[in-house]
Amino acid sequence: MATRRQIDRAALGAFLRRRREALSPEGLAPPSSTRRRTPGMRREEVANLAGMSVNYYERLERASGPQPSDAVLDAIARALRLSDDEIAHLYALAGHGTPRHAPVARTVDRGLRIALDALAPDTAGLIFDRIGEVLAANTLGAAIFGGMTEGNIVERWFTDRAWRDALSPPDDQEPTSRAYVADLRASLGGDDDPAAEAFIRRMRTASAEFSDLWVRHEVAVLRAGRKVLLHPRGRLDLECAVLPAQQPGQRLTLFRAAASTSWPRGFR
Repeated sequence: MATRRQIDRAALGAFLRRRREALSPEGLAPPSSTRRRTPGMRREEVANLAGMSVNYYERLERASGPQPSDAVLDAIARALRLSDDEIAHLYALAGHGTPRHAPVARTVDRGLRIALDALAPDTAGLIFDRIGEVLAANTLGAAIFGGMTEGNIVERWFTDRAWRDALSPPDDQEPTSRAYVADLRASLGGDDDPAAEAFIRRMRTASAEFSDLWVRHEVAVLRAGRKVLLHPRGRLDLECAVLPAQQPGQRLTLFRAAASTSWPRGFR
């Protein structure tokens, strides 16, 4: 049987409410004869889709319900059309399963360090902890991120506008901001981590944008993809990959020039 942890009722309720409000009723809920005053699905519609009483679901959103079972969580996840990352987050907030994160070690994972150094001639790389603190960077990684060999990349993104504008095209900034915050939600889950909680409080005070995104309760792990970065030596079209470590809470993010482009002269 899976180990139970303490349920975080307030966070669970806020997450369910935000995901319900973000879900379009079109094609999911029966047509309503009354005008909708709020966006998204209604509580009774989600409860009906999940096959549970409206009162029970309302209590979960209002942070006064019991700890839901696996079957209840599965039903809610289907009703809200949650992604795999969001389902993992839902289970963590509800106190199910074993903790997904041990305390973060500050010693850089040896396997990630070997990969970082081995790929350095052609691939930029940075090693982060789960709140975005830079633990290590190779020369190419430091070059494309403006000498970012220490500090917190999430914090700098939200608090150093000049650095952000010099690094990222305007159209990419809003999606990147959302991705950073959604990844933080996924990384932290329902863990009781005082250092991470202090970081979130600091960020919500320092950045209204971060605070607005945090309360959306969007959840998505950063994964491979394409990214455009700006640099004084030229535009960089990059392919990105994110590799987890055996060391708890560390990841190696790699960037290489896309097939259609190449590193500008002077980078290597």
